[in-house]
Amino acid sequence: MARRKAKAKPPREGADAEVKRGKAAGARPPVLKRRSVPNWPVLALALLGMALTAYLSATAWLKEAPAFCTEGSGCELVQSSRWGMFLGLPTAAWGFLGYAALGYIALRVRNPERHWKFSWMIAFVGLGVSLYLTGISLFVIGATCLYCLASLALM
Repeated sequence: MARRKAKAKPPREGADAEVKRGKAAGARPPVLKRRSVPNWPVLALALLGMALTAYLSATAWLKEAPAFCTEGSGCELVQSSRWGMFLGLPTAAWGFLGYAALGYIALRVRNPERHWKFSWMIAFVGLGVSLYLTGISLFVIGATCLYCLASLALM
């Protein structure tokens, strides 16, 4: 006695059928196309941030005042405060590392999902730190620094 194979019924046509076919076949979400070029806007902002924070780090290490920061000005008060250093490095050096990470992602990470996931993650951390330090400068120190506000705007 030979067994017959039962024929599978074709799924109903319509939206429900498409969903069932996709789930049954183990369909994956569509994969985004890889970037062929760097993300130039993010890279440009990262390079500006790197230039700014490198300058502020260098002036801190050389014990010089940044340009347009006269003695006793708000900028000098903020830069020389206890929040001007973190773990032995100028706060701007930590900002440089954040901008460098964003620059690397903009230049080298070509998978759009990973690119934006990492970019937003670093930008949100940088923005949070910048907002925290701006709050400290406004409400604790009672002064503002034009360079710090520029870094906040870039982030």
